[in-house]
Amino acid sequence: TNEDSVQWIERDDWMYETSFTLNQLKASAQYQLIFEGLDTYATVFLNGTIILYADNMYRRWSVDVRPHLKDGVNTLMVLFKSPMSVNEHKLSGPLPYHMTAENDAHKDKVSVYTRKAPYHFGWDWGPRLVSCGIWRPVYLMSWEDARMEDIQIYQDSLNTEMALLHADLRLSQPDTTGTYHWQITNKQTGALYARVPVTGQLTRVPFSITSPKFWWTHNLGDPFLYHFSVQLYKDSVLAEERIIRFGLRTIEVIQEEDSIGRSFYFKLNGEPIFIKGANYIPGDVLLPRRTAADFKRLIADAKAVNMNLIRVWGGGIYEEDVFYDLCDEQGLLVWQDLMFACSMYPGEDSSFYASVREEVAYNARRLRNHASLAIWNGNNEVDMAWHHWGWQVRFMIPPGKAEKMWQAYQTLFHDLFPNILKDIDPGRTFVSTSPQSSWGKPEGFNFGTMHYWGVWHGPDDFDGYKKNVGRYMNEYGFQSFPEWPTIQSFAKESDWSLESGVMKRHQKSYIGNGVIDKFTRKYYGAPSDFQDFVYKSQLCQALGMRVAISSHRAKKGHCMGTVFWQLNDCWPGPSWSGIDYYGRWKALHYQLKELYGDLLIVPESDSTKLHIRVVSDYLMPKTGNLLVEVIRPGGKVVSRTIVALSIPANSAGLYTSLSLRNILRGLKPSQ
Repeated sequence: TNEDSVQWIERDDWMYETSFTLNQLKASAQYQLIFEGLDTYATVFLNGTIILYADNMYRRWSVDVRPHLKDGVNTLMVLFKSPMSVNEHKLSGPLPYHMTAENDAHKDKVSVYTRKAPYHFGWDWGPRLVSCGIWRPVYLMSWEDARMEDIQIYQDSLNTEMALLHADLRLSQPDTTGTYHWQITNKQTGALYARVPVTGQLTRVPFSITSPKFWWTHNLGDPFLYHFSVQLYKDSVLAEERIIRFGLRTIEVIQEEDSIGRSFYFKLNGEPIFIKGANYIPGDVLLPRRTAADFKRLIADAKAVNMNLIRVWGGGIYEEDVFYDLCDEQGLLVWQDLMFACSMYPGEDSSFYASVREEVAYNARRLRNHASLAIWNGNNEVDMAWHHWGWQVRFMIPPGKAEKMWQAYQTLFHDLFPNILKDIDPGRTFVSTSPQSSWGKPEGFNFGTMHYWGVWHGPDDFDGYKKNVGRYMNEYGFQSFPEWPTIQSFAKESDWSLESGVMKRHQKSYIGNGVIDKFTRKYYGAPSDFQDFVYKSQLCQALGMRVAISSHRAKKGHCMGTVFWQLNDCWPGPSWSGIDYYGRWKALHYQLKELYGDLLIVPESDSTKLHIRVVSDYLMPKTGNLLVEVIRPGGKVVSRTIVALSIPANSAGLYTSLSLRNILRGLKPSQ
């Protein structure tokens, strides 16, 4: 229960201090101090002078510090103010945004005013640790001539014969002391694509590639990446070089009205693809503890079980560059939320508006060259909560205030953010929110993205997953306890009980342990002891996800995506994850290799027949024999049936229905 003993940290201010030595400052040089991440309210002093006020952990901050530096020792200090003290006065403001901070763990709900990872304030799978500090690198950059400031590659058209592209190359400043030109080559082959003179701070450089190699998800082909060498020459001497890895592919998000509602699916290189993925949260509540090896392991674990997409959920962070690099390399798509979740936000506040405008613009520029980036999503569940969760009534928001709050929502998610992304990352789809439909209404399963929580938060048992299949299932899930060694890492033997204080403290869902216990007993019987309960809880979770995923895939065409909650954990405890905090696979993750395979057999029986559906994600037709055996517990084969199959590419269908009477040979099912 160590979480309880460190809550005081969120109430204190913190000072970081260091010194560095510079010798012989150059009068002709530029000096810029770069902060890749300050969490969150920071005042920066250089040699006693304030040079920066920061208020957003999601931004990169850069300061021209040439006037403030000196030869010899320089002192740098960063003062962090408690986000609680900065924002608590806003709780009594004119609009009750804090009232709708759905997952804030405590009554002091300042998270909606603070551009800090929302999950730090507590969620139903993680602790409340409202930390602050320097969470990404800090460095001093110096240069004398023109410097590369930004490189963006745009794909204008693509087919099997030719790819037409252009690069927007931006310099930090003009330089009249020499003659400059840009050059773009293929680092892998040495091929020269373009060589043009610098035409100002921004130069647009068109180029083309014949017989281009396409980037595919790993299950459909090779996630091939071109390595473009972008070089800046001054007077024919190489001044600077950057390598941009770029995948040639087309990604379309199809949202079309049809006979029952509105579709939602992805096309990759012209092929409709069924999405098989999971929701991702930051892998630690203390972000700097994560290493490149942690990311490499997690992405490898996702690929190993045939996932083709990871959703970066909007209550966490815009992830580290290495995360997206690995997804590019390994052939996994990324659904990228903007960092807004389960709350209304003060979009009418000018300082908040300015802060999030810069936040989204910065991250769009940072991520837009990644082949894996498939879609931008404005927020998690905000629209749905406002219209279907009864916030206005529950929090007694008067109509006039409610109207202003909704207008602020529209200002952010229907005006500001889509326009920023259209300008900075044109051609990539933006949707304002997920989900687009409500599981509380039957017709919702015919429209767009769906977060189905009828199992867990609703009254349904696992059969609910069979009956309630939407067009794109972007959230659903069931909890289990982590692996036994993980439990041993935080709980003594005296704590091995659902009723112990330690076990209750690690369960963050208000109904968690009770629901796990209820379903585990229903499907697997009473446990013999706590360790047996933990094991059976994982079997129960895996069973529920088997029912859900196989039902989603069996209805391929109607449904074109299944993205369960959740892939991983930020601390050790029971949760919806398939991989626990220490990277240990639960039963769910082991079975995903089958459930997310490119060929899946889905059997289902009624009172008289065994129906067998086959789902294929292969882009080529397949043929083979389907073997159906009935085997008694002792191992004796009761019957064997072979059915010849011819399976079209990228399809799902019912291939056979066998009489239970015939295949059981007169045996009753209980025998």
